[in-house]
Amino acid sequence: MSDRCRLMEDYIIQYANKTIEDQNKIKLINHLKYCPQCREELSITLKLAEIVSDEMKDVPQEVLDSIFAKIPESKVKENIIIISQIKSALEPLEIVTQILSTAKKSVNLAFQFI
Repeated sequence: MSDRCRLMEDYIIQYANKTIEDQNKIKLINHLKYCPQCREELSITLKLAEIVSDEMKDVPQEVLDSIFAKIPESKVKENIIIISQIKSALEPLEIVTQILSTAKKSVNLAFQFI
């Protein structure tokens, strides 16, 4: 893994948490165009966040209340915010994935005529 990819790991987490700065988001998107490993990392991170979010929906409220009662309130709020941010981050990834997929199809189509 290159140093650039290591930096992108931080950006991927920031992206998932919706804490990424605009200039770093641009760097990440540009890097994703050329790095299948980081695209896969982003996809896995966001899918994992979606799974966690979906699983939380199926847990009875009484169970959640019991668990949360054992966790300091500050940590509960922090985790709820993070889960919410991760869930919200999934939507832009779908757009990026669609753009990259379209770009890949366009490149493949272009190479057919060369």
